[in-house]
Amino acid sequence: MGNFFQSVASSRPVVVNRFLDDQTDVAAFYSLRRLISTYSGPALTIRRDSDDQETDIYFDANDVVDVDAIYEFCGSGVNGYVKVWYDQGPNGLDLSQTDTTKQPMIWDGSSVASNEGKPAVGVYGSVSAPVLSNSNFTPNVQSGYSYFVACGPAGYNGPVMNFRDTVMSASTTGQPTHRHAYVNNNWQQINVNTNGYSNVGQRIASHSVIQSAYYDGSGGGEVYISRSDYYNFLGSATGLGSPSSQIYGTGIKINHQRAMSELMIFNADKSSIRKTIESNINDFYGFASLNYDLPLDTYTNVVAAWSVRKVRSAYTGYCMEVYNGTTYADIGFNEFNELDVPAIAAHCGANDGFVSKWYSQGTSTCTFVQTNPTLMPQIYDGTSGTVFFSNGKPQVQGGSVAGGDGNTYMETSAADSINGHPTAHNFIVMARSDRNSYSDLNAVFSWGRYANQNEGKYMTLGGNSGGAGVGTDLHIDGSPNQATKKNSFFAALGNNVPRIVSSIQNYNLAVYQSRTILGVTVGNIQHLQEILIFDDDMSDDREAIEQNQNSYFSVF
Repeated sequence: MGNFFQSVASSRPVVVNRFLDDQTDVAAFYSLRRLISTYSGPALTIRRDSDDQETDIYFDANDVVDVDAIYEFCGSGVNGYVKVWYDQGPNGLDLSQTDTTKQPMIWDGSSVASNEGKPAVGVYGSVSAPVLSNSNFTPNVQSGYSYFVACGPAGYNGPVMNFRDTVMSASTTGQPTHRHAYVNNNWQQINVNTNGYSNVGQRIASHSVIQSAYYDGSGGGEVYISRSDYYNFLGSATGLGSPSSQIYGTGIKINHQRAMSELMIFNADKSSIRKTIESNINDFYGFASLNYDLPLDTYTNVVAAWSVRKVRSAYTGYCMEVYNGTTYADIGFNEFNELDVPAIAAHCGANDGFVSKWYSQGTSTCTFVQTNPTLMPQIYDGTSGTVFFSNGKPQVQGGSVAGGDGNTYMETSAADSINGHPTAHNFIVMARSDRNSYSDLNAVFSWGRYANQNEGKYMTLGGNSGGAGVGTDLHIDGSPNQATKKNSFFAALGNNVPRIVSSIQNYNLAVYQSRTILGVTVGNIQHLQEILIFDDDMSDDREAIEQNQNSYFSVF
């Protein structure tokens, strides 16, 4: 049994919230990892159903609840239930349940309850509606509050946290919304904005959730949802009233409709450190793909960077310009540093949306532009009302559009080219192909006049009959007699799936720097999410950059 925890949890690092040692305004912390280094008490008191004996369960050497101790106490074929979940904060608001018919299960006779492979206080077996509670919730939350929760595969149409007139209640149904009430059930609800996202609606079953929310004490509040399928959402509200004074002394409870791993409650607005806390939670639980550690803040010698996420803190511009068939709108990034999907949906409505400009976040002003609507790559489908996604992240989709001539492409102007930089560049492209054959794919990215002409070098996801290809997955081609101009390439992953391709090119003739082309060919659709160009050989850093891309885009 000694390897049980390793088998379910060692795939992700054990990270302890040591920064919480310095935090004030703590209302209550419940977790199956040690959140505060000075906390020396148990994580849980559990009961086994074979003889109703109870024992305290502490944390192991990794500061995670001691799963081996749970097994040793309960044994095989015996169920274990949580009687007490201890508060690691200074107020001692331990959650408990003496009614054995309402205690949440932690051990089902052979394994511990878990979320994404990490231990959780769960619900299954004969306990249909388990509840843990404390009748004396005393911290003042009227002047502001924040909470952070990690819970398991969610249900339908139920809030995660209620601040209301009779009790503060956390429910693990996982519905992406936050409810705030201040007098006699006068609900003030903060819903997340899911417009433009595919297959979301209100149903988020089968996906674990990290949710955080705050109330600033003066009427404003926000809620943030990160899911294990890599969809991230947010919502906001203004004019919120303070929770009623009736909340004080009335209690706190957790309704365990799904497994819960962690709940932190502050009696102050902690939005200023929200990203730090969410990153720490996700480092441990791995429920989401957060983009808070921007890669190009570390790798600063970037020339050009086109992406559906923000990749550099110093960049303050928009992500792209979108055309809805009538008007144009600049689209920026949300609080997750991601493309603002609801803004695209609001702009396009029932009309298709196309990328007319894709702005570079690099040190060079180098914008991809297409002024001809029949040649613009598509980002949004008006019929379904959704942005195109791959692995939970937006993508720019090429191919043929209505009225088009068979190709969609974008190009930089001569004035916007990257001529002033060294001729040896490292390209890292996050792209995908919908083709099962590589025989006739043209360029994804070209350093030359056109993506489908041999006037420069280009990178493809497949072969090209006119160029001197390398292997079967990645080509960095020119015309056949210019094949020696390519230097080397690193990696291409898979077929008919998202992938990362990386290369170094060494081109010495000015003609190959005249234009930069983002091009695709009808029928051979290639979808793009990120292109990074550096002004030096990045061989030593390539793997780390690719790992960062994979952590966000989940491509291998």
